[in-house]
Amino acid sequence: MTSGQETYIQPLSNYVNIKRELDQFDCDNELLNDFLKDEAMNYDKADCGRTWVLKSEHMIVGFFTLSASQTEIKKFFKKEKHRKGKHVTIYPCVHLSYFAIHKDYQNQGIGTALMKQVFKMVWVEISRFIGVNVMTVDAKAKAVNFYKKMGFETPTSRNQDGDLFMAIPLSEIEDILLDT
Repeated sequence: MTSGQETYIQPLSNYVNIKRELDQFDCDNELLNDFLKDEAMNYDKADCGRTWVLKSEHMIVGFFTLSASQTEIKKFFKKEKHRKGKHVTIYPCVHLSYFAIHKDYQNQGIGTALMKQVFKMVWVEISRFIGVNVMTVDAKAKAVNFYKKMGFETPTSRNQDGDLFMAIPLSEIEDILLDT
């Protein structure tokens, strides 16, 4: 992507002839590549989540998938102003199921910019229609520092398939967006 090159974010389901771009996407993670190429459309059709693509004129620069979920967090909201109650440990959340940037565009600030767009979507749009306190992700080892930089924390030691469970309260997302 060169400076001045226009990009846009749209739902993957808006595209009908995108196979070539899907096949060319490579983020250096086979699991994420395979999800986008082989499963994302079906995931959308089954209402398991929504995949959005960051696209330039001729290629997919990045993508993310969001789904509604709930999570059990016992100590995360200790000082949090939106804690639901003394004994409440189950929180409604938006789960970032997948997030990837094409390998040619990594470490250029595009992931940070895309994550801020995800934050904006969750805070401005999604939270208006459903109750949600937290955004979660099961971070791949190589991506943990990126998520920490974006404000995600590790509220528990819970791991899934070698991934690190991380979360960020919506109030922190709001603060991040208001500071930019």
